[in-house]
Amino acid sequence: VDELIEFAKGSDSGTQGQACQALARSAFESPADLELVLARLESGSAPASVVGALLKEPAERLSAISGQILPLLRSAPPQVRERIVRSLDSGWLTSKAAYDAAQEALTDTAPEVRSRAVEVLRRLSQA
Repeated sequence: VDELIEFAKGSDSGTQGQACQALARSAFESPADLELVLARLESGSAPASVVGALLKEPAERLSAISGQILPLLRSAPPQVRERIVRSLDSGWLTSKAAYDAAQEALTDTAPEVRSRAVEVLRRLSQA
C-alpha cells in the first residue's frame, strides 16, 4: 500500500491514476488495506486523488464502508474532506445521512469544504 501511495504522489499522471485505482481495488479486497489507506488519507500522507478513486467505486461498495469513510470528514486534510463532501449525494449514503453529513460540513474550517456542502445541500433539496 505504501509503495502505491508513493506512485499516487508521483508527477506522471498516468502512473498516478493507475496507482490510485490499484489502491481502491486493494482497499475493497482487504480490510487491512482499507484501514491503512484510510489512515494514510487521514494523516495527509496519501493524496486526495486516492479518496477520489475510492469514491468512484459503485455505491453499494461504498455504502458498505460508509462508517469508515465519514469520520474522515472530521479529521482528514481539507482536500480529502472536500472530495468526500462532493460525493455525499452520489448514492452511497441515504438521503438523510447525506443531508446530515453535508449540514455538518457547513461548519468546516475550510471554505472549499463549506462551499461543496452548500452545493450538495442544494442538489439534495432539488431531488
